[in-house]
Amino acid sequence: MVDFVSIFPFGMFFNTGVVTKLFRLCRLPRLIKLIDPSRFQKILKATQKEDPDDNEIEREYFIMYIYNIFRLVIISLMITYFIGCNVYFVSNEFNSDADIENMKTFILNFGIDEYQSDLHRLIVCCYYALTMLSTVGYGDYYPISNLEMIMTVILMLAGVAFFSFIMGNFMEIIAQYEEKMGIPDNMPKLNNWLISLQRYNGGKPLRLS
Repeated sequence: MVDFVSIFPFGMFFNTGVVTKLFRLCRLPRLIKLIDPSRFQKILKATQKEDPDDNEIEREYFIMYIYNIFRLVIISLMITYFIGCNVYFVSNEFNSDADIENMKTFILNFGIDEYQSDLHRLIVCCYYALTMLSTVGYGDYYPISNLEMIMTVILMLAGVAFFSFIMGNFMEIIAQYEEKMGIPDNMPKLNNWLISLQRYNGGKPLRLS
């Protein structure tokens, strides 16, 4: 459905050029399928020997953990880019005529439309989107019109879930790495074993010899 909407020639039937761009932007989540960890793991196993030793298995685990962290970074950048583009489109196309005449929009107030470089506009919009998603809000860029304020409130609420997802996955990756690659702590198991032996001995101290 997303592919169909993204390639449908809306411009031939409706005057919605910006809306069409937004629909095409919805194809961006397909990148997540491209960086699926299972695909990368298949590539690693294809380059692995038939009888891998412990060092090769450890190296494979380490590479997978690095890749999972890299995947989280890519997802964060992708979402930031998507939100930044939407911020620019909403501010540029969907504000009321009164707000545009009074220069009460995000783009007009901060002079983003005066930038000569599209890259500069993209960086500013993505920076603003990231401050919204992280709920930091440095105050150098902020919404102006009522529509932009409503969008900012929604994005800040979504940002809490977004960063909780990112940090939860990151902590899970670190925990799995410590569990498989770290030095195991066998002291609790040893203590339980000694207590069991002491109970079997009738509660008397165990003889050392």
